[in-house]
Amino acid sequence: MIKKHGYVDSTRPIVILDSGLGGAIVEKRFKEKYPHENTVLFVDNAFMPYGNKEKRDVRNRIKKVMRHIEELDPKALIIACNTIDSLAMDVIFTTYPDMPIVQIVAPTCKKAVEVSKTKSIAVLATPNTIESQSYLFNSGLYYPNTNVIGVSCDDLASAIENHKDIKQTFKLETAGLANEKFDTIILGCTHYAKVRALINKSFGDVNVIDSTEVVVEAFEQILNRIILQPKNKIGTTEVLYTSDIDMEYLKKLYGSIEHTKIEL
Repeated sequence: MIKKHGYVDSTRPIVILDSGLGGAIVEKRFKEKYPHENTVLFVDNAFMPYGNKEKRDVRNRIKKVMRHIEELDPKALIIACNTIDSLAMDVIFTTYPDMPIVQIVAPTCKKAVEVSKTKSIAVLATPNTIESQSYLFNSGLYYPNTNVIGVSCDDLASAIENHKDIKQTFKLETAGLANEKFDTIILGCTHYAKVRALINKSFGDVNVIDSTEVVVEAFEQILNRIILQPKNKIGTTEVLYTSDIDMEYLKKLYGSIEHTKIEL
């Protein structure tokens, strides 16, 4: 273990990184399972949506984000953004070569392949995530003959974040799935957890793999590399954000919570 990063100090926070409020869903689910841990939710909503930006711009942005995360001295990092995982993990690993890091794409693919009987899987994700073919690549690792149907949702994450035209955007951007056959659908953006009811209504009896749930489950893979706080402790939660944020939504999730706006 690398002491300079504080991985052996149980009080160090676990940082959850996302471009928007989808990360809040991940943090909330994480805290339900690990209420004794200190967490920092880092929401880079000033640059949201990552999924529509140029790859170079996303990677440069993550370099700036990681400089701020370094100051938090975390003992572990959870990537709650499929686009970051698809485009910029090498940037993160360069910053933290020894840090216990939980990625989101690979475990989500693994679970989807495990539950799918037909091995025909639809993926709803941002344009950058679809274009990177990260879901196609990782699905192939677990089952080479998997049929991955990528659906590029250009505006759905923004519609969800801004509470505007959600149903219309969802209907328009998923219309192409009407003629496809699949038994499993991956929510390849953490924002999409907020429209799961729409997904269930639209696609009926299919397996829905929610990456916000899977990434929390995947945290178990790094437990042998960190020291958790005693279970009799009550962990703290802090939200850092880079632009005006939906405080009403945060209050519904957390009640009173420490939150700080920062500039990159």
